[in-house]
Order: sequence, then C-alpha cells, then structure tokens
Amino acid sequence: MGWREYLSCRIEVHHQGVTYLWEKELPLPAEIPLRGLFVHSLPIQRSTAAEKRGLSLQLRKVLWSYENIDPQVWKRAARDFHQWLSSLPCSDARTLKIDAHEAGVAVAMSFLNQQLSSPKLAIRTHNAPLAWLKKRFMTKARRAKWENAVDSQSAWAQLPTLSGKRLAA
Repeated sequence: MGWREYLSCRIEVHHQGVTYLWEKELPLPAEIPLRGLFVHSLPIQRSTAAEKRGLSLQLRKVLWSYENIDPQVWKRAARDFHQWLSSLPCSDARTLKIDAHEAGVAVAMSFLNQQLSSPKLAIRTHNAPLAWLKKRFMTKARRAKWENAVDSQSAWAQLPTLSGKRLAA
C-alpha cells in the first residue's frame, strides 16, 4: 500500500444487516520536506529511536501528512460525514457500528469532537495508527467504543505506541 492510499477515507456503517459506505479523498500534500521524515522529527512520543527507524519511509510520510493537513480539511470532512450520516435511514438509531479505514479513522475522531449529540458509536479501525490518532485528534470524550483491528501483517503493528496493540508479556 502506497502512502497516498492511507489518506483516503472510507467509513462503513452497519445497521440491521445493511452496510452503507462513505468515501472521500483528502487533498494530498504537494511535497513532503525531507526534514519532516527524519526519525528525530517524527511526532511520536514514548517510542525508541529503533522503533521509529523501523517505520518505513511510506509510513513516515503518512504520519507527516496526518500531522500537517490543515485542521479545516479534517473539520470539513467530518461535516461531510455528518451530513451523509444524517441522511441515512438508520440515523436515529441509538448505537451504530462503524468500520473506519485509513484516514476515515481521523475523520471519525474529528466528527466526535464536533458533534454535540450523536448516536453511540462502536468503531472498529482498520489500517490506521489508532493510539497516535487518538492523541492527535481526540480532544473531547464522546460516547464511542474503539476497537483496533490490527493484525501482525499490518504496517502499524510493528510499533505498539502507534497501533495501540499491546505486546504479550
């Protein structure tokens, strides 16, 4: 998977056996400065330099992009998602099960930060650095249950401080 594919948003809403799909492409950065990709400049706390070096150049580009995309882009995507969600026949349900993929996870977090009232969400994330995104995007505690669907082949699984996956003791 190329780094640009991590910037595509895909959110699936599952309700009573029906799946609804929302997709959006985020604007890609024109260029990523090399200095933003060095291990010492990555915006990751609680990770060793060796763990950071373990990230591929592709994943470093993804983290830089998530960090440097204009906050208004995230807010606009969250508003678009909210409008789409409100138009669904299941919008009045008490709980919605959502599968968020790639940048759709950040959009879901931005959505939760903006909304005063929304149904309770059970969000399963795919192919995203959940723990890092929570630190970066979650500013308000909202009614949501998070589950990270990281497997050992996932690009983010190698760095537990990003994926949120705990290592076996």
